Amino acid sequence: MLPEVQEIFGRVAGLERFSQDLAEGLQGTLAIAASSPIANAWLAQAVAEFVRTRPQARISLQSMDSNLIAERLVNEQIDLGVSFSPGGHAAIQSLPLRHAALSCIFPQDHPLAALQAIGIDDLVPYPVITYLPQALLRQHLNAFLKRPLNIQIEVATSMTGIVLAFHGAGVALVESGLLAALPVPSLTHRPLVPEVQVRSHVLWSSLRPQTALSRAFVQHLTAR
Repeated sequence: MLPEVQEIFGRVAGLERFSQDLAEGLQGTLAIAASSPIANAWLAQAVAEFVRTRPQARISLQSMDSNLIAERLVNEQIDLGVSFSPGGHAAIQSLPLRHAALSCIFPQDHPLAALQAIGIDDLVPYPVITYLPQALLRQHLNAFLKRPLNIQIEVATSMTGIVLAFHGAGVALVESGLLAALPVPSLTHRPLVPEVQVRSHVLWSSLRPQTALSRAFVQHLTAR
């Protein structure tokens, strides 16, 4: 067989393998946006697990506000969203994933470390770090509070709150998934009681069909 013909057959075979990989969700690109506490914690772990078995896949993972996630899904700027909100748009479909709860995070030598769980009254003597008023998790917290706290610092992300707690600025009252995903030896956390709980959802647009890679990642998330 002539070298030129062999080269053509090789390219055709390569294209067939690529098409098969696309059909099976082994190759392609996937753009994911998630709320910051999710993107920086268990979702990053899920992406790492996913690409280990799909070395040809290319993933874009970014964090943003829940409202922006819905907007970008509808505008087809991303393939999937993961948020503490199910979307709130007729063109968005969703599946519930895992529950998350606010926790109190502080240095291991903090007086609150002697407690197994922390109530609102326990927090009253200490400066508190928590989310900005417009944040969804802050709204859940406000609905739960029966008395005012000394909220000295407000932050946009759990990571900022955890870093501030690390430097002794106060008790971080944030979602603790990041600390579970990336432990800091000098910090510890305790559950807040009664529990302030939210649920995460994976979202996609119904305005276009999902790719095989997108469906495979949704299946990966729901199986974890």
